[in-house]
Amino acid sequence: MLKKLQDIMGCKAGAEDDEFGRVKDIYFDDVAWAVRYVVLDPGRWLPGRQVLVGREALEAFDQDRGALVIAMTREQIESGPAIAEDLPVSREAELMLAKHYGWVPYWQRSPVPDWLSRSYAQESSEASRRKVEGLADSQLRSLREVEGYRIEATDGAIGHVADAVVDTAEWAVRYLVVDTSTWLPGLLSRHVLIPPGWAREVSWAGRSVVVDVTRRQVQDSPDYDPSEPIDEDFEARLHAHYGRPHYRQREAPTQRR
Repeated sequence: MLKKLQDIMGCKAGAEDDEFGRVKDIYFDDVAWAVRYVVLDPGRWLPGRQVLVGREALEAFDQDRGALVIAMTREQIESGPAIAEDLPVSREAELMLAKHYGWVPYWQRSPVPDWLSRSYAQESSEASRRKVEGLADSQLRSLREVEGYRIEATDGAIGHVADAVVDTAEWAVRYLVVDTSTWLPGLLSRHVLIPPGWAREVSWAGRSVVVDVTRRQVQDSPDYDPSEPIDEDFEARLHAHYGRPHYRQREAPTQRR
């Protein structure tokens, strides 16, 4: 299921019959753009503390309840290590979380998970190996912080990030929602979808993303209506327009600087 970040933020989270808090943020790694943790605000239950829920414990997004279902108990969370609020989260802290909950750290997993293997399907085995090894040096980023980042095509700026789209089945960041109003005036401005895997480079310090598409391609891309769900037909038309493979065979992760 594809869900906009704005629809996930603030939603209830917990076990089937118990609420732990509400979603405060999503942390992803800056190599594969894979969701690594959902950050919960437990409110009065654990005041002054944030709860990091690893991908292994994210079961599903219950559309009917508008809630994130988590395979954890209150006892596990209460007895877990306290994690300082906000980024950066140290590797030491991540290892403590993994040990407490019995998770295998994502940068130590072998073999590579199916969803990540598919992401590198069009690359050589050597290139894929280097990308996977790069997870050891990856850093956690806040998906909320990406909002407002400047987006540049190969021939100029095209707008800024207004939202993001998360695949809640495989917990990956599938698309950045780009608002083109700072580039296209008036009635020509609209929202477009750009997969982060199409980025040539991300400057986290400069809050900008350079994507491997042209302004003309973006201007002529299929219309995206943020009020409508993203279906398979729209995704097929989007990728066909750009002549790029579907995200299940997406290209290389971005460079960092």
